[in-house]
Amino acid sequence: MENISRIKEKCVGCKSCEQICPKHCISMVENNDGFWYPFVDEKSCIECKLCLKKCPVENTEFHRNTPKKVWAWRNKNDVDIMRSASGGAADSAAKTILQMGGVVYGAAYDELLAVSHIEVIDEAEREKLQSSKYVQSDPKDSYTKVKQRLSEGKTVLFTGTPCQIAGLYAFLGGDHENLYTVDLICHGVPSPKFFKKYLEYQNKQTAGRVIYFNFRSKDKRGWGTQYLLKTKTKTKTKTKTKTKTKTLSLDRYGKHFMDGDCYRESCYQCAYANTNRVGDLTVGDFWGIAKSHPDFNSPKGVSSVFINTEKGHKLFEMMRPLAEVEEATLEEGMVKQGNLIKPSLRPNERNTFYEKIDEDDFMDSLKVGIQPKERLKAVIPAGAVRLLKKWGGVTEGNYKVSVIVPVYNVAPFLEKCVESILSQTWDFIEIILVDDGSTDNSGLICDQMKQKDDRVKVLHKSNGGVSAARNSGMEMASGGFICFVDGDDYVMPDYVEYMLEQLIKNNADIALTTQMFGNFDEKQVESDEITTWNGEDAVEAILCYRVPIGCYCKIFRTKFLEDVRFIPEIFIGEGFNFNVAAFQKADKVVAGKRKTYYYRRNNPTSAMTKFSIKKCECGLWALDVIKQNLTIHSKRIDAAWAYANWRTHSDFYDMCVLAGVEKEYPEMYKKCLKVTRKDALSALHVPTSKQNKLRAVIMWVCPIAIPFAMRVRKLKYHVNVSNR
Repeated sequence: MENISRIKEKCVGCKSCEQICPKHCISMVENNDGFWYPFVDEKSCIECKLCLKKCPVENTEFHRNTPKKVWAWRNKNDVDIMRSASGGAADSAAKTILQMGGVVYGAAYDELLAVSHIEVIDEAEREKLQSSKYVQSDPKDSYTKVKQRLSEGKTVLFTGTPCQIAGLYAFLGGDHENLYTVDLICHGVPSPKFFKKYLEYQNKQTAGRVIYFNFRSKDKRGWGTQYLLKTKTKTKTKTKTKTKTKTLSLDRYGKHFMDGDCYRESCYQCAYANTNRVGDLTVGDFWGIAKSHPDFNSPKGVSSVFINTEKGHKLFEMMRPLAEVEEATLEEGMVKQGNLIKPSLRPNERNTFYEKIDEDDFMDSLKVGIQPKERLKAVIPAGAVRLLKKWGGVTEGNYKVSVIVPVYNVAPFLEKCVESILSQTWDFIEIILVDDGSTDNSGLICDQMKQKDDRVKVLHKSNGGVSAARNSGMEMASGGFICFVDGDDYVMPDYVEYMLEQLIKNNADIALTTQMFGNFDEKQVESDEITTWNGEDAVEAILCYRVPIGCYCKIFRTKFLEDVRFIPEIFIGEGFNFNVAAFQKADKVVAGKRKTYYYRRNNPTSAMTKFSIKKCECGLWALDVIKQNLTIHSKRIDAAWAYANWRTHSDFYDMCVLAGVEKEYPEMYKKCLKVTRKDALSALHVPTSKQNKLRAVIMWVCPIAIPFAMRVRKLKYHVNVSNR
């Protein structure tokens, strides 16, 4: 019989045939891959061939036009542009039509995150259409609804892939005066079944339910290819919502979308992948804007808008007040848009990709590793590739971060620590676990974590102290950047990315954050602020305790640390020494406020937990070493060191009182008390916090007041109190 069944794998899944059949004998049936194809009940078929007459595969010349003009488009509304995949051009078209009292059709998620074309008639629902959905949208009966709305005299906007718009024109039998169409530059579409499997996988990974998904989130790195999802987890007592952001090309779903091995078969022979466009407007990412129009580029995104028809020009002029625009050439708008030239190539992997989709371990079997260099721009912040080249070329080692973790008897905390590092939004990392002769099962846990993820490296060594352990880790590091985490602490998902982004953006030697989470400080800062320091500024800041004195909460360029190491004999104040040595040789240090590190105060084995006379002696020696090795000499550095000297002695005074060892170690107690009283007012002459200044004044008046308050705090929160 002569009907739509002859189309077979060329079918684009637009459902025009299903909607037009007068006998309703065509149904769309899902194949094993998860794509729908027409099934014809031949007993009911009357061979009217209407299904073929209304098929965009059979009628590829419907409404084809070469672009007349190309524009760079940047939405003026911050909310709308941040919700959009690039510059918000398609959304601006929708907003314009709705303001005219018209009707808009486009792809949207339902409550189960399945994607289909919906009808939007008011502004409140327009948000559903914003941003990209990298999965085939189910057109359902949208063509039939469009036809009905047009007959009612409504102005209609239809957005979708070129084949969907071609299907609409074929269904309608041509153009209509009050119909506007926007086709999207399309690479190809994965199946809804694959996306559903992916969501189920994410539910399992997060032990919750995905309630929101955005394939092109700008929340962390701005315009690029990062996805964001939110999951909701319910327990007996409360409901938690978690947010996760990741680079699309390094995700199990995103990688295969970008590799193109999961598309519908018709995508590889698409008749609409060229500059002979089917929509009144064509919209996509203006990837070449940074070179062709650098002043117009924006981290919030820029769209390319191709005007293909007179109606397209009319629509563009109506929506133009919503944006900033700049004229461009066709060649400029086509940069990195290969699907304006030809269809996506069919990889050999497509032959087998969907074979195991029904198996339980399908998603687990999809491996994701380090991607090719050409994907770097989608992974790292804007301008990073140029700077990495300046630092020695775009190689894996250059953009990889080595996270060094000294490990000594931290078994109860170690797994959480490593898991938090493995969950970083920055994927290019190696974790170097240095087991410093642990006597508990910390070493075993290190080996288990190595087996779990090949980004983990383990070094077992005899006990030599935390400084020697970190030095050993630095010798093993192969990354272009180094940061530190203590084995009994843990970090937020953006710990690495946050600092690295600031370092690269500002071409700095060191980047850090001045604040961190802890038992007494669980709230995130209300607003971030990035400060740029030279070496002297940075040294002053850390001596004045405006920066965590430990080596955590900081990231360093590896080459910058070639002649900077920890002093092996120092185990208290070792980070203080290391940081001052690094800071004073830096040309530029950038400091933010965002909390990304959780410093644990309830580890009974921590070096900072129990009083030891050796700790006090080592800490005071470390301070003397800092003074001896200072290469920057100025009045403000001298004043800052005087404050650091007072602060260190007052900290050890607190420890003596809290431990009740005043009589056991009278010389140390008297020495610390003397400096605490005598030099307290040094705090008033340096740029330290108001809290630190108040502490100093209180200790000048009544030294015992501070350790007393700390003891009360300890009882209240049931944690060990320390000064670090």
